[in-house]
Amino acid sequence: MIDEVHLLKQQGRGAVLEALITRLKMYRIKRMCPDFRIIAISATIPNAKDIGTWIEGRTLIFDSTYRPVPLVTKVLGYMPSKNQFTFENSLNYKLPDIIKNYSDNKASIVFC
Repeated sequence: MIDEVHLLKQQGRGAVLEALITRLKMYRIKRMCPDFRIIAISATIPNAKDIGTWIEGRTLIFDSTYRPVPLVTKVLGYMPSKNQFTFENSLNYKLPDIIKNYSDNKASIVFC
């Protein structure tokens, strides 16, 4: 299983991931492991069908309508600070109020 396959486009790491996937495909082609399956997942890849074709697999795309629980997304922006440390530290102090205002007293995930 390849998690975060969208890293293929990232400079440096993408080339390593591409080489790894290509090598895995070769094992399957050479029949060293004929039942070998490649499962590539990403929440943010825009060209999922292209990746599916490249790994010679079936592409399944699940959007936000395929959820047992509705997903609510909020995007908040904050002005940067003088340096990364003070900015991230300021976000830590904002988190309790953000969770209180948007969580509706339910489980929540916050990405910063």
